[in-house]
Amino acid sequence: MTEFKRPLGQSSSEPQHTLREVISVVLDSLTDAVLLVNDQGVIEAANQSADKTLSGGDGQLKGKRINPYLGGLCAIDAIDPLRSLMSILPESTIGTGRATALARGDGFAFPAELSVGEILDNGQALYLLTIRDITDRRRIENRLERMALYDTLTGLPNRLKMQTHLELSIQEAKAAGKSVVVAGIDVDNFKNVNDFFGHQLGDRLLQAAAGRLRADLEPGDILGRVGGDDFLICVPTENVEATMERLRARVQEAFDRTFIIDDFELYATASVGFTSFPEHGSDVSTLLKNAEAATYFAKEAGRNTYAIYSARVTDRRSHRVSLETDLRRGLERNEFLVHYQPRLEASTGRLRGMEALIRWEHPESGLVPPSQFIPIAEESGLIVPIGLWVLEAACRQTRRWLDAGFGDLKLAVNLSVRQFKDAGLVQKIQNVLIRTGLPADHLELEITESGLMNDIERGMEVLAELKNLGCTMAIDDFGTGYSSLSYLKRLPIDVLKIDRSFVMGLPQERSDLSIVNAVVGMARSLGLVTVAEGVESNDQLSTLVSIGCDEVQGYLLSRPLTVPEFHSYLTGMKERDLISGAH
Repeated sequence: MTEFKRPLGQSSSEPQHTLREVISVVLDSLTDAVLLVNDQGVIEAANQSADKTLSGGDGQLKGKRINPYLGGLCAIDAIDPLRSLMSILPESTIGTGRATALARGDGFAFPAELSVGEILDNGQALYLLTIRDITDRRRIENRLERMALYDTLTGLPNRLKMQTHLELSIQEAKAAGKSVVVAGIDVDNFKNVNDFFGHQLGDRLLQAAAGRLRADLEPGDILGRVGGDDFLICVPTENVEATMERLRARVQEAFDRTFIIDDFELYATASVGFTSFPEHGSDVSTLLKNAEAATYFAKEAGRNTYAIYSARVTDRRSHRVSLETDLRRGLERNEFLVHYQPRLEASTGRLRGMEALIRWEHPESGLVPPSQFIPIAEESGLIVPIGLWVLEAACRQTRRWLDAGFGDLKLAVNLSVRQFKDAGLVQKIQNVLIRTGLPADHLELEITESGLMNDIERGMEVLAELKNLGCTMAIDDFGTGYSSLSYLKRLPIDVLKIDRSFVMGLPQERSDLSIVNAVVGMARSLGLVTVAEGVESNDQLSTLVSIGCDEVQGYLLSRPLTVPEFHSYLTGMKERDLISGAH
């Protein structure tokens, strides 16, 4: 408490100013709202800022009681309101605190920061009340909090907020003897939407999916977006099985209808992974990890389905992680092999070339099928260095066969989507050709139709650059993507490879026959070579020959061969004079 005294050296004959007068002059120089209040709770002085903040600038604060303005802060003692105010602030004599609803004269409430000081004037207590309007600060704080805890795209709680929700749900479930179901939801093949239609439309799809999921929830269900295309639902429950079935049905219903976005009709599905407290975990991190593992298991099972967490799910997930680690080691330890599948002229059976196909000789598991490790290599990005290794190894081996006098063999090597997106791809291929000594016109590079259509304009530029090197360009799996004749006419390509899914039904399936016939006819009109993949029967081969397909490959003709096996194959074809020049 401060007591006001006359300054030393001031005589009694000089003009004297009361404490209230001095304070009034000082107050108007301050930007914060400041009030001088007596011990009866009456405002004796107020600066201009206080007048503007509390009364709207009418200058009528003096003489009014302070109580109405503090009503939103606390229950004020009618006799000694400022002492009541100070009693709830951190300090006893001089206090500072924050009000959530400080009232204004017109009834409007605003957040404020308060400080109160007590002084004595001739034995009478006076209170200096400072008010700082923190509306803008509170708005910024709320915005920052929302940015930190909520997803900006969908407005749903983000991963951090969902972790808090889940932690609270677990605590409440423990106390009540209940369970908590956690459902991880992953939009299937969402990357394709971004690649084909752009991220803006992909964002709109996520917003629409979030809206449907939110609308289908019941009170107590908490929905959040915890990743790019990942959602999470947390549900306290007494019946785990019934809750999982309800959520499964709701998610399926949300994705059963097509999404209409910017005149595009999109069909999306979702994979769902379930886990529960306390059965599958007793803490947040374990439940989230298990929900993610179950979701991944559902995706591996074919997507558009669900999986409930179990030890099997963990084993499968662990196997996947272990396989990725082994892939990295395998690349370092040179465990990969290249097999070669012959490609023959359909009408004569003469050898045109071969396709390079990767194999993995695992030191413990033996030969690992490509179907098991290629998807993991794609997801992890390892396909880029692995693909480059295949290219160099196959080019080097082909150069050896050319030097051995085995004709003008054409080597076909597939480029993954990730490789095709590599900005340094053309230079890397040129470097491989230089190092291995293989002429560029003996190399055919294949890119899948869907991979090319991810970014058609850039794709055409890359194809043109590779063509300028002298390489032959092919579209693999033709008929399974989104290309059109107008694009096909513009592409600098030489070969169309007809996907095996259309060859399998020949000659019985009319639709397959019509498609293959149309592709061959279209390719011929554009001056392109057609190659049919997956030929496994004489009927398929006869049909392809009658249609006019140029080249064929498949198990009917030869399985993929090791280097020694293919060398023997070449020797036999040479002896029978069935090795022809490249197209």
